[in-house]
Amino acid sequence: MNRRGTKIAIVGIILIIIALCFTIYNIYEDKRAYNKSNYVLDKITEEISKENKEEVITIDGNKYLGIISIPKIGIELPVYLDYSMEVLKYSPAVYSGNINDDNLVICAHNYKSHFGYLNKLSVGDIVVITNAKNKKYVYEIESIVISKPTDVTEVIDSEFDLTLFTCTASGNTRYIVRLNKIRN
Repeated sequence: MNRRGTKIAIVGIILIIIALCFTIYNIYEDKRAYNKSNYVLDKITEEISKENKEEVITIDGNKYLGIISIPKIGIELPVYLDYSMEVLKYSPAVYSGNINDDNLVICAHNYKSHFGYLNKLSVGDIVVITNAKNKKYVYEIESIVISKPTDVTEVIDSEFDLTLFTCTASGNTRYIVRLNKIRN
């Protein structure tokens, strides 16, 4: 092998090692998010069963809207009340809107334990949100679109009662799932 070929091989090996490190890190983050979400989910479920009179549930000083369930993809997760990048490491969060005003937007990372399988959903699938007072809001998927990550108005300005979104695996686009309430 000539000198140029050796350099290319070394660069290729380095890039493979870097990709492997990113993969391992993402798997670690997904597992950590899964564990934290399950811990909080257990606490929220316990609080909901106590006939809570509050609009939110506070766990370890953090405020949660309640629980989101997406039966088709086996998801049941706590929903943090206030969005931040730090919060998304552990839980889906309210990005904007309000459940009572029928303009709720929830986002999460595309971890497999969070919204990583939104792309498996179809029009007609059901999503349930259980709030702090154990009131269930049932939604049906009306549309699924893919948009650029910079299209913020595409996410928050809609006529739908609920919007869920996450980044695609590449991070270059977003899955946006639009739902309307069918009962509560």
